[in-house]
Amino acid sequence: MEPYLAVHEQGSVFDVSLTIEELDQSLHFIWEYSADLFEANTICRWARHLECLLESIVTNPEQRVGFLPLLRSEELHQLLVSWNNTQIDYPQDKCIHQLFAEQVKQRSDNIAVVFGNEQITYWDLNAKANQLAYYLQSLGVGPDVIVGICIERSVEMLVGLLGILKAGGAYLPLDPSYPRDRLAYLLEDSGVTLLLVSEKSVVRLPESKIRVVFLDQDWPVISQNSRENLALRTKPASLAYVIYTSGSTGKPKGVEIEHKSLVNAYRAWEQAYQLRPQNSHLQMASFSFDVFTGNWVRALCSGAKLVLCPKDFLLEPEKLYQLMLQEQVDCAEFVPAVMRNLIEYLENTEQNLDFMKVLAIGSDSWSVQEYQRFRQLCGSGTRLVNSYGVSEATIDSCYFENANIQRPLESPVPIGKPFANALLYILDAHLQPVPIGVPGELHIGGVGLARSYEPSQKVWGHSPKVRRLISKE
Repeated sequence: MEPYLAVHEQGSVFDVSLTIEELDQSLHFIWEYSADLFEANTICRWARHLECLLESIVTNPEQRVGFLPLLRSEELHQLLVSWNNTQIDYPQDKCIHQLFAEQVKQRSDNIAVVFGNEQITYWDLNAKANQLAYYLQSLGVGPDVIVGICIERSVEMLVGLLGILKAGGAYLPLDPSYPRDRLAYLLEDSGVTLLLVSEKSVVRLPESKIRVVFLDQDWPVISQNSRENLALRTKPASLAYVIYTSGSTGKPKGVEIEHKSLVNAYRAWEQAYQLRPQNSHLQMASFSFDVFTGNWVRALCSGAKLVLCPKDFLLEPEKLYQLMLQEQVDCAEFVPAVMRNLIEYLENTEQNLDFMKVLAIGSDSWSVQEYQRFRQLCGSGTRLVNSYGVSEATIDSCYFENANIQRPLESPVPIGKPFANALLYILDAHLQPVPIGVPGELHIGGVGLARSYEPSQKVWGHSPKVRRLISKE
């Protein structure tokens, strides 16, 4: 087979056409295409795919069409290996609260968390979490014991989840603003036997026989415990937290994330975002959303400051912007809806975000036009990132940033490249890699896979740790 490219600079009858001629006992394939729409290397790649397919038919005529390969070894290597060369070292012997404890040793007097007029240092946060952890252990909390925590946005919220981790348990975040029937389902399905609450949040919960610990009313008793760090009871393979999906495709399901996956996620963010102790992180996500875990981990495991944003500020861009200025916020993760309100406010008031170092947008799609508008409000040193991930793969799996993005304005911002130790594959319905530019399903693998997601069968004999998580990306 001999391919021949016929380029029509002045336009062609069709966008692309293929003519096959039989000459001298051989087939000649003539590709005719519009140079305004296609590059020559794209057509050459298609020609190689067709050639590979025809050779496969001759070599293995009994094979089902869906399993015949289109890709030669060099292109397959590019898709499976070169574009997934993301391996970096991460502390495989550590749990996530150990990373926090390391920052306490180095920055004990630094401010760890701010909420309104309330703030707490790393030392005090660690001490209170230790006191709670000893108390929880006396109630039977240990490795892989899931403890629910339903508390309004506050400094105590961080004391609670760190206390659970230090006791050896895993936390299940429950947003008090959720409907009572959803909270009832989450409590029943998770099987928790212990629940951390406050006097204010407990009224939102359904009646149950679950033992309740009040972080406010019971604190005089809890505070009798030691402030010293506890002996480590967890392992990297122990559960760190359980997060429930939205249930948009059925009933919500609990996703179990282990410490090693969360530690790796932090290491990936640290590398990609260049996290530093001098940063100030804005926390906006709902407590029951896994982005919340990403927010506190990025801040408190890097020795930085975590600023809790009041919920009503998300709908008032002026208050949100003033909070960012007041607390010298330079790292934040927005959802597109909040971002759009902030863009409009800043454009109307001729203000900007040139003080930001990292601006990540995630959890929903947004357009290239919005990316460019937001980019104009940032400084030259601001990293504007589109982050993408799913709960089943520990929050974030890939990210995109490009100040000079060249795509149609109405198209969605790309999801970019994998974070460290993440694997991304685009496959067809038969779990075969699709050629470059061909739609398929996104499969995610690597260290971040949740415990409940057992690896699929080996895909094309390459990687056993891959799981289909998202369709039709």
